[in-house]
Amino acid sequence: KAMNATGIHSIFDLLHSVPIRYLDWSNPTPVSAAEEGETVAILGTITKVVPPPRPGGLLKATFRDAHGPFVFAKWFHGDHVARRLRTGATALLLGKIERFTFGDGRRGHAMANPLMEVVPDDTTAGNVVGIYRQSGKHGLSTWQVHRAAVEAIERIPNLIDPVPVDTVTARGMLSRLDAYRAVHAPESI
Repeated sequence: KAMNATGIHSIFDLLHSVPIRYLDWSNPTPVSAAEEGETVAILGTITKVVPPPRPGGLLKATFRDAHGPFVFAKWFHGDHVARRLRTGATALLLGKIERFTFGDGRRGHAMANPLMEVVPDDTTAGNVVGIYRQSGKHGLSTWQVHRAAVEAIERIPNLIDPVPVDTVTARGMLSRLDAYRAVHAPESI
């Protein structure tokens, strides 16, 4: 029902629902190696969430990467993000790294309004993951669409390709099935 509400009515529709962007977590940047002002992808665990004090307020969350350092993230008008955050979950943050100084002189890392995707515990995602249109209204997440597309590719038998084999071979093109794989389950960015 949720997929139908977003325009996906068949496997054909699913395979033609291309990601709106890709996240590459094959080589996430350690927080300690990120330069101030650099846009980086950081994979970390959500350690603390401070919900907005009022609707439309400032949402704050703390993430810890695998190497130990923390990133303090904040979203202005963060109500839509707050619904997806839970302590202990893994998330990928994409944004510009900022440095700041605590009152006691310690230095820290922060991101303002980063793109954020919570990684489900049961995800079968590879190193590069497509981010699909989702619908909070209908309860459809990008991960559900991703998993469905990958499963469809795994189950589909060889497809009839409208492009003649001679043309595909002569031009070094991908087969139709390989093209779907490259879009929905790419091995590299």
